[in-house]
Amino acid sequence: MANVNSGMKFAWDAVPGATSYDFQIRNNASVVVADRPDLSVLEITVADACAGLVLNTPYYARVRAKDSFGPGAWSTELSFTIVGVPAPGNLRTE
Repeated sequence: MANVNSGMKFAWDAVPGATSYDFQIRNNASVVVADRPDLSVLEITVADACAGLVLNTPYYARVRAKDSFGPGAWSTELSFTIVGVPAPGNLRTE
């Protein structure tokens, strides 16, 4: 399971002939919790894809290509957990 933060991106390889991509995130119950259809790019930021999701919770991302005939098969899922930024260190008075 990958740890991701808001500064990272989800990215995938181009599919020849594809006109767009659908990106989804599902939870442990296989419920779609984030749906970003018709993307014209090969990446999406974690901040955009995961807006409103909960930190330290397992999720599963997948993507599929689409062309004029419709969508293709979903990719293999990527399991991940969203982590927050680390706490600042060395708090002190000066």
